[in-house]
Amino acid sequence: KKQNTALTERSRKFCLSSYIDPMYIERFLSSQPWIQHWAYCYHDKDVTEDCSIKTPHTHILLYTYDPKTASGVKKNFDRYSKEVYFGENETPQNTNTQVMCDVWHMWRYLIHKDNPEKFQYDEVERKCDDFFYWSKLERNHGFNQSDSNTGASMIEDMMNGVSSRSMVERYGKEYIYH
Repeated sequence: KKQNTALTERSRKFCLSSYIDPMYIERFLSSQPWIQHWAYCYHDKDVTEDCSIKTPHTHILLYTYDPKTASGVKKNFDRYSKEVYFGENETPQNTNTQVMCDVWHMWRYLIHKDNPEKFQYDEVERKCDDFFYWSKLERNHGFNQSDSNTGASMIEDMMNGVSSRSMVERYGKEYIYH
C-alpha cells in the first residue's frame, strides 16, 4: 500500500489553514516547545466566486526545531482543538497542514500582498513571534532555500549585536553547533 508522500515527507517548514478560533491560536503557537518560529493572519473577509463570505480561518506559517511530517503537525493542532472545544457545544475545528516550499511568498500571502483580486489585509493584522526574523524575508527576498538557520544569518545577527541568549532562543541547537 503506497503512502501519501505529502503527509510522510519530513520538513521544518509548514503552512496551515486553521478554523480554530484565532483567540486560541497564538496561545498555542507560543506554548509549543517544538515550534521555533510562527506567523499568522486571520482571514475573515475572504469571498467565494459568488461573492459570499468564506468561513473565517487563520493562515499559519511554522518553522519547527526538528523535521516533522505534515500529519504529525496536524495531529498536534487537532489535539489542541479537542482540548479547546471540550465540553462546549461546538465540535473541534479542523486544521489543514502541508509542507511549505516558498516561505517568502507565503509570508506575503498572509495579507494577500501579491493577490490584488483578493481582500487586502493590513500588515498589522499579520502576527508573528519575532518580527525581525520574519521581516528578513522582505529584505532578502527569502531565506536560503535549504534552511532558515544558515550560518550567514547567525553571523549577521551577531554583527547586529543580538545577545547570545537571543541567539539560542532564535536558532536553538543550531547556534550551539555553529
